[in-house]
This record gives sequence, C-alpha cells and structure tokens, in this order.
Amino acid sequence: MVDVIHSEILILRLKYVMHSLQDEFENDYLELIHKETSQYIVKTGMRLELTLWNILLNYFVFSLQVSCVACGQNTTYGLTTEGHVLAWGDNKWGQLAHDPRNVAYFTCPLTIPHNYFGGERVVWLRVGWTHCVVGVASGAVYVWGRADYGQLGPLEDEQQDSSSDTTGNEVPQKRCRYIPSCLRFKKRVKGVACGSEHNLAMIEGPGDSISLFTWGWNEHGNCGDGTTTNALRPAKIQVPGNLQVIGAGSGHSFALVKLF
Repeated sequence: MVDVIHSEILILRLKYVMHSLQDEFENDYLELIHKETSQYIVKTGMRLELTLWNILLNYFVFSLQVSCVACGQNTTYGLTTEGHVLAWGDNKWGQLAHDPRNVAYFTCPLTIPHNYFGGERVVWLRVGWTHCVVGVASGAVYVWGRADYGQLGPLEDEQQDSSSDTTGNEVPQKRCRYIPSCLRFKKRVKGVACGSEHNLAMIEGPGDSISLFTWGWNEHGNCGDGTTTNALRPAKIQVPGNLQVIGAGSGHSFALVKLF
C-alpha cells in the first residue's frame, strides 16, 4: 500500500508536469486527468505498478488517431493507427492488463505496453465480455482477462500447439490473467470473433482452405463441438464447404460457408 505521503509526492509531480504542459494542451483536459489520477492513487494505494511514465503517456492519448474501438461488458479498448492498445473501465478480471488486486478500474485510457505483445505492433483486436484477443503484425495472437471458462486457452508453458487435435482438454485454469499471453497456432490466424466468454477463429488450412477453431464457454453448445463442456483449448470444428465469415453472440456462434 502506498501511504498518503508517497501519494501526495506523486500528485505534486503530476501537478508540475501539468503546469509545464499547459501551453500545449487544454487546461480542462489536464484538470480532468489530474482529478482522476489523484483520486485513484489515494483511493487504491497502489504500489506504483502504474508508473509515472505510463500516466504521462495518457496525456497524449487524445492526440492519437484511433482506428477502431471495441467494448466489453464494462471495459473499452481502442486501437491506434500506430498499433497501440488503449484500455479503460473495469479491471476486475485484469482486462486493463494490470493486476486487479492493485487496480480496480480506471476512467482514463491506459496504454498497454508493446513489450506485452513481443514488442510488436497490434493490427487488430476483438473483445468478449471480460477478455481481449489481439493480433500483431507477425500474425501472433495474444489474450488476457478472465480465464475460468477456457476463453484464453492454455497458458504458454502448457501449450504444445493450440491447433493440435491430439492435445487433451485437461488444462488447469486460473480465474484471470492480467498479463497478455501468446496463443500459438500452426498456421496464420485470418480472423477472430468473440462471444461473451468464447471465441471462434479462422485459421489457414491446406491450400486455400480456411479451418474453424473454437474455445471457451460452451454451456449452450456455442463452441460447436457436440458437447456442452467448456473447451479449454482451441479445437478444430468441421464445417461443410469453404469457410467465409464467422460471428459470435453471447451464447451462440455463426459461420458462413461457400458450398462446393
């Protein structure tokens, strides 16, 4: 816990930064950031896990060009044209990529560090109720947030290969993962759709074909594997014809195929 003295020191530093930036930025915006940051630090007493540098990055958020926005149940994400992921809102399940024991929520956009994604530029993002899936320039996929329905797949050190049909379904799950982890596939991911707590992915197959993989919450058979057991790792689902489009609702899934 950060005591009041340390909190006030950090607040004073923020005030100094705001005064030095007043010529460049609107006072109303700076006052809003200062108010939210001050209340947050004093209320939660965090251990400076949210560093001064990360806070300062958010003074520049409004000047970034956001290419898309995606909303979870109580969390919002933005993706900038430069490949930065912004997140704000509820953090009960680590959706903001911060330890939920230290950060309950944040009302201003936080920048999720690039090193969480192997230092790569994020090119797309999809969001479920309480988890997030992003893809980076190399084709790798990263996941974080709530995990107890299998919606994040296995941990990296538990993965043989997420697209393997030979791996079992007995994967111990933590309730959440606030640090993004890489979810590996043999072939390039062409598209992802997120339901409330489950996911669909279009994966390159042999030749020009596209394969369908699903994982996560499966109470209503929404993963399409013929069961109602939660799928703890991505599994291939057989569909007729060539897969064209995928979609997901809260507890159902959709796939559009082109028949031969």
